[in-house]
Amino acid sequence: MTESITEKDIVINRIVTIANDLRLKEFASVPALKRMDTESLKMLEGIMRDQQVVTHHNRLINRLNRAGINVIKTFDTFELSEQRFPNLDLSLVDELQTLDFVREHNDFVAIGPPGAGKTHLALATGYEAVRQGMWVKFRTAQQLIHEYEDAKSEKRQKTFIEFMSKPDLLIIDEMGYLNYDASSAKVLYQIVSSRYEKKSIFYTSNKEFTEWAEFLGDTDMARGVASRVAHHSLILNMVGAENWRLEHALSRNRNRKHEEVLQ
Repeated sequence: MTESITEKDIVINRIVTIANDLRLKEFASVPALKRMDTESLKMLEGIMRDQQVVTHHNRLINRLNRAGINVIKTFDTFELSEQRFPNLDLSLVDELQTLDFVREHNDFVAIGPPGAGKTHLALATGYEAVRQGMWVKFRTAQQLIHEYEDAKSEKRQKTFIEFMSKPDLLIIDEMGYLNYDASSAKVLYQIVSSRYEKKSIFYTSNKEFTEWAEFLGDTDMARGVASRVAHHSLILNMVGAENWRLEHALSRNRNRKHEEVLQ
């Protein structure tokens, strides 16, 4: 005859699960827990659950820092409307949030003027990917080039390219904000090629594909990068969007002046 499971057994099982998650082996000892009464076990479980929340938060922050995401942006705080983005297929933003493109090794490209919210979307995508346990790296295009140059000075440029080929999601922000020479264009080409159809990239750029030759500095290289990006990419057309940061600042100023008049 099997023994029935008691409330105490259920609480102990929950404590052991939490203890293992927190890597607290001393609290995962079933014999020791069984010597405690049920009410004491419930109090212990509550304390451990509070610690679990804090630990999970700290783990997330650490993973975000390692990813290079130092500013938390979420999809919930992104103001999305047809009025703000007249040329954007809003359903693509919904698709972006699923992160299916990462699982399918496809790319996303957000194209639009400064202040349109491209980096917000990129950061929100990175945040959600990290939260779901994916390996993410966030870099501006210029940071990638500088890091490659540092690696080259130490004769480990091949290792750098290999390392950048491995994350589940690489976010390259600000493609096209600066012009690059042929050497820099080659670095970007190598990184894009190393991930092609294997891992995903999220790009933000203020330039449309037809203009990429202007900042990549080498027409053949620009075509090589652009063709690989376009082949497996979903395009977020944020061209035509107003400068949201500027409009938001102006709106705050208008509201402040209005409040001063009322006072």
